Amino acid sequence: MVKKNGLFFWRWLQSPKTVGAVVPSSEALAAAMARAVPLADGYVIELGGGTGVITQALLNRGVDPKKLIVIERDPTFYNLLIKRFPNLAIINGNATDLTKLVASAAGIRQASAIVSGLPLIGMPKPVQHKIMDECKALMGTQSPFVQFTYSLFSPLNRQEFSLTGQRLERIFNNIPPASVWQYYKK
Repeated sequence: MVKKNGLFFWRWLQSPKTVGAVVPSSEALAAAMARAVPLADGYVIELGGGTGVITQALLNRGVDPKKLIVIERDPTFYNLLIKRFPNLAIINGNATDLTKLVASAAGIRQASAIVSGLPLIGMPKPVQHKIMDECKALMGTQSPFVQFTYSLFSPLNRQEFSLTGQRLERIFNNIPPASVWQYYKK
């Protein structure tokens, strides 16, 4: 755990705008994210796998390892993930190219859920829109988009992104405290 925290902190020092925190998500936050994912037969896509805390929580929740796809842009975290989870589909790529990445790597055209560990709230609006357009292209009407935030408010403007959504949980034993939000396409 100390080694992963050190790696995470080091990556944050190198790129604070793309690594959204100084330490990985806590197991409590990861478990709350996983609880927001329905156990359906479809694919679950995780954006920003980082050190794999949320990935492990999704597996613990019962997500089928054959139907879990993890997208990680950072090469250091990508290499950590493929070593930690050698039997999962880990894709080195950017969430702005999500539909192309999952179609070419796994033939996926729809997801039963998308779980995001990306620091969306700190990204420029055009990047947020590109990522959400890509996610919405893969979401069915019953497919949630699950996102956490350190903000007290929704990390996504629901009207601007044509989403419905609500805060599900507030996790106080995370550094810093975080909230889990679940969104659906309108």
